[in-house]
Amino acid sequence: MSNNPQIAGSPYAGRWVARVRGRIIAQGDTPDQALQAAQMSRHKEKPEIIYMSVPFSYSPLIDKVRDLLPDQELYLVGGAVRDMLLNRSSPDLDFALPSKGISLARRVANALKADFMVLDEERDTGRVIVTEPDGKRTFLDFAVYRGK
Repeated sequence: MSNNPQIAGSPYAGRWVARVRGRIIAQGDTPDQALQAAQMSRHKEKPEIIYMSVPFSYSPLIDKVRDLLPDQELYLVGGAVRDMLLNRSSPDLDFALPSKGISLARRVANALKADFMVLDEERDTGRVIVTEPDGKRTFLDFAVYRGK
């Protein structure tokens, strides 16, 4: 069984499929379901079972932040991750990093010509407010790790 990403827009996106000689012959919610369905119609052949990934899009601001901080350990966390997986846009992007949350937020704000504010000085958390020409705002929060 392989786990290869497939062409965006596939009617099988988010499903397991069975292929023989490159043709899809069965599908299911699990690898076993796809295999069983394939064996019912093509019992003599050994199908390849693959997952048809669900394409998702994300804010171009994520790439901009990554380009501005190429060597910075930085993780997108929170609701933005959920929203990406559900193929929804998110009005805020939360980033977790090991240190310098406020100073890095200020650096990103300056580079993006965006607004900046300190959210929590004690916890070293800063916010960047990006305002698009149409008035739409996206909030980028940079917070230092809190757990141990």
